[in-house]
Amino acid sequence: MNKNLFRLEALRYQRAYSFTVDALHTLACAPGSMKARIQRINLEFFTLITNDLPENGELREKFSKLHELVTSKKVRYPHEGRVAATLDQLHHTKLKAIAELIWDIHKEFSVFMHRDETSPR
Repeated sequence: MNKNLFRLEALRYQRAYSFTVDALHTLACAPGSMKARIQRINLEFFTLITNDLPENGELREKFSKLHELVTSKKVRYPHEGRVAATLDQLHHTKLKAIAELIWDIHKEFSVFMHRDETSPR
């Protein structure tokens, strides 16, 4: 594969990848409990759609599972978003699952974004 073509392919997913890196950074470096750190992640990360991600391995499947987790609760108040409502209501076990999915998504997405033309597909 031509190296320039790969860069164009990676460029297509750069926005989603940036949100993924930022989400992981927030999860790892923000102050507070796991819940507080997950709540500080840019909500645009959670609202990405699967078409924003490469068809690579289980990446889209993992993101769909993440999206299901962060939208599993009902809105309680007017003008409260579904993601914010869900994150506020989740307990440690589900929060841990969200954190692990973010890590897994980041790992797989990073491999995709950083592989070169000589890497096996």
